[in-house]
Amino acid sequence: MATGNAAPLNSIDIRYLRYYEPDSSYRVRATVKLLLNEQPFRMPTSDGTSKA
Repeated sequence: MATGNAAPLNSIDIRYLRYYEPDSSYRVRATVKLLLNEQPFRMPTSDGTSKA
């Protein structure tokens, strides 16, 4: 998250990140609908590459 020109954070910001234990009360209930016969696409990433 702090590498590359398009990174959302810089090295100073990274030190302010705090991580917490998972809390199941923030769980989102959702239904997934699989799409058949859809073409995959490439998603751009913050480091300038893309993933399929």
